[in-house]
Amino acid sequence: MPKISIIVPVYNTEKYLCTCLDSIMEQSFTDFEAILVDDGSTDSSGIICDEYAAKDSRFVVVHKQNGGVSSARNIGIEKAKGKWVTFIDCDDWLDSHFLESFVIYDDENRNKLIIGGCTRFGDYSGFLGPKTTETVEIKKQLPGLWSDLNGFVYWYPWGKMFDRETIIENGIRFDNSMFYSEDFVFILEYLNIISSFQTINKYEYHYLQTRNKSDKFKMSFEQFISHLNIIEESFNKFEKKCNYKFNIVRNNVRLRLFNNFISYLFLISNYKEFKKNMIEFRAMNNVSDFLKEINCSWKKRIVLLFLPLKLSFNIIRLK
Repeated sequence: MPKISIIVPVYNTEKYLCTCLDSIMEQSFTDFEAILVDDGSTDSSGIICDEYAAKDSRFVVVHKQNGGVSSARNIGIEKAKGKWVTFIDCDDWLDSHFLESFVIYDDENRNKLIIGGCTRFGDYSGFLGPKTTETVEIKKQLPGLWSDLNGFVYWYPWGKMFDRETIIENGIRFDNSMFYSEDFVFILEYLNIISSFQTINKYEYHYLQTRNKSDKFKMSFEQFISHLNIIEESFNKFEKKCNYKFNIVRNNVRLRLFNNFISYLFLISNYKEFKKNMIEFRAMNNVSDFLKEINCSWKKRIVLLFLPLKLSFNIIRLK
């Protein structure tokens, strides 16, 4: 049984995929399996995966119909055999000592989660991640860690190692009904089970971050409210455990969801569809308080809540 299972969801990333897979092959720590889940790619990504599996027995390929990154990661979880599970996005890559840096903190009796940092490339640069190498008690220390921008790195499954047994025994999976922030919900569910985790002050995961990376996440009001309800429920459970209100983090996630809804409104050319979404939004429980909490500008609030819908439609189309 390998020590580490690396799960790589793959979809139409032939441009970056070889760099990602080469960085896995070149790891100084070699006791791993790499599960490549081809999520119905229509480019050569699936063929590339098969080529790597043919030349390295540690690589296992699963081909499936397109179902989204959550379903791909979940299949990887089911196939995994290692003590530890780590996730890598197929357009990212690793320093050669990435796995080795984590395995050092493999404590049989304590660690159930190990978190490192990342180095951004693409349209952004710089380091994000833990400022220190330490054991973090969730109830006592996590609020402080989430109080600055470095909390960004805690939102995603990459750059971390999870205890596979904890995932399996507690039925933790990525929500297939979500296409945005499903990874953050996964993290919250996992943190809700464990009491502490280990941080590593290293930035050996290379994360591709582009300005248009979130363009695909536009959502209708129905999708927006569905995602919001799932996230709110996860936050409520986690805040109850910690006896602490993570208002800054919660409102940051809310704002990201809200911006996806606004982006969807910008795209609507049919007034009937616009009207439907706006009526549903204005009927949302405590909508005015929600907009205040996410620091929505007063100009935007006027357009969204108070102007006649036809006028709001024309104003948004001019933007």
